[in-house]
Amino acid sequence: MQRTRRSVMRAAGVGAGGALAATTTACAIGAAGNQGSGGTKPSQTLAPATLNVITWAANNDNATLYLTHLFDGIKKALPQLTVSNAPAPQGEVLTKLLAQAAAGTAPDSVMLRPQDITPAYNQKLLAVLDTYLKRDAKEINGDDFFPAAIQRGQKEGKQVAFPTNMSVSVPQFNKTLFTAAGVKPPDDTWTWDTYLDAARRIAKRDPESSAPPIIGTSMPDYQVLVWAWGGQIVDQTQTKFLLDEDKATTALQWWADLKVRHAVAPLPSDPVVGNGNEQNRFLAGQLGMLIGGITVGQIELITTAPPWDVFVMPKGPAKRATLSNGASLAMTADSKQKEAAWAWIKYAVSPEIERFAAVEAKQPPSRKSALAAQSALPAVYNRKLVADSAAFAQEVPYLAQYDALNKLIGEALAPVQAGQKSAFQAMREIKPQADALLMLAR
Repeated sequence: MQRTRRSVMRAAGVGAGGALAATTTACAIGAAGNQGSGGTKPSQTLAPATLNVITWAANNDNATLYLTHLFDGIKKALPQLTVSNAPAPQGEVLTKLLAQAAAGTAPDSVMLRPQDITPAYNQKLLAVLDTYLKRDAKEINGDDFFPAAIQRGQKEGKQVAFPTNMSVSVPQFNKTLFTAAGVKPPDDTWTWDTYLDAARRIAKRDPESSAPPIIGTSMPDYQVLVWAWGGQIVDQTQTKFLLDEDKATTALQWWADLKVRHAVAPLPSDPVVGNGNEQNRFLAGQLGMLIGGITVGQIELITTAPPWDVFVMPKGPAKRATLSNGASLAMTADSKQKEAAWAWIKYAVSPEIERFAAVEAKQPPSRKSALAAQSALPAVYNRKLVADSAAFAQEVPYLAQYDALNKLIGEALAPVQAGQKSAFQAMREIKPQADALLMLAR
């Protein structure tokens, strides 16, 4: 049956307004480098081909360095390939892919956010990579990739996308504020209760003073707390909403109480710093711990910040957890140049490419060897903890209706953070709608 633009986009859950922003902040992607011997079969075995690809990158100098190096490098490594890139803002890539596929002009390869993979796969727009991975296993060296990064591109036991990077959420703390409050620096013995105690001791709000308040912590990503308490967002089949279950609601209530009961996180009455991004409050020396989102790569480049370092995510009652995120490359099912498209993917994820990303462009790589090379660089923070945290990082369940589900959860949590509802009440209220969204995603 021929796909129409309207049917493809409707079935994938993409409306006219496009996708909503994801909960976590994804750092700039991937990297390129001198190919050497690791990226593809020797160039003389690959027939000349022209590839059409769609990529995206963050709007910063490092991301530009990555893309420039990637496309300059492949001209030298695989001169028989002509790669025509049609870059798009990251939130518009899926919409662009769906529209081109419906018009019969799908690209050969596309760079996808985690939340884009499932809807593209459900529409049968992505080629399965298993045969290529098995054939070229030695070149790919899958053991060098962090499992969470590989799993991002797996759907129904099949590999349909391959990672170009993996960002890991690692919290930061202000050394000066810790010392002033008499709090020892965080270490790997910290639990979330230890963290809360530190935030209480650091926080200072004096309505009689003109000095800006000192906030104990930014709000963590709620998913991290749910996992740390042993809860889940959805079940393994991604057809049942689980945030209404006891472990999850206990974690969500503990999370909301950082504002409601303890007032250690930013309150509506607190002055906004900069554009409202809590990183700006941290850089201004008014925040003890910056723990939400993925921000180490951004902060590293700012030399005016007060003395700071990173720490491992605290342990919860069930386990230690943190967020990962990143981009992946996929081959489209309609590509007429599949060997060439696979050569392009191998090149982009090769050890040499990822090492350039990590070392020269300061990007978060998906390969362990690239992160090890990055960890050897001078830094004002403990780079080793990034690699340590990757071992227990996981991604939120990115399903076809992710944006709608994410919006539903966010709106339900707003009154919980305001103390107007309990987490149990809020999650129980949205469960029927959430379950309906999950079934629609199938």
